[in-house]
Amino acid sequence: MEPKNRGRVFVEVTDLKAISSDNYQWMLMKRNKKEAGGYSSWIAYSYHPEFGSAAASLEKEFILTCGAQTFTELSRMAKKIHEYLAETFKLAESYKSGED
Repeated sequence: MEPKNRGRVFVEVTDLKAISSDNYQWMLMKRNKKEAGGYSSWIAYSYHPEFGSAAASLEKEFILTCGAQTFTELSRMAKKIHEYLAETFKLAESYKSGED
């Protein structure tokens, strides 16, 4: 049985990271190596059955690589990362549904 075609989604989260989907899965994407004149195409590096799993994985990646040196700094950065991603996905959803 074919899965329901939910369409392809692509949300560029930063210049180097994005979340995308096809009919079967959600994918974390990254820019391929930088070439003359800008970045090359996007490539998938992590696959997830649901959007929430992909978003949580991206959030965890951002937190683990944020460079915090203390717990207080880590806590503050984790909150900022969570808020940034929540706003990014909210904007993407409103754009997709035609709202401003």
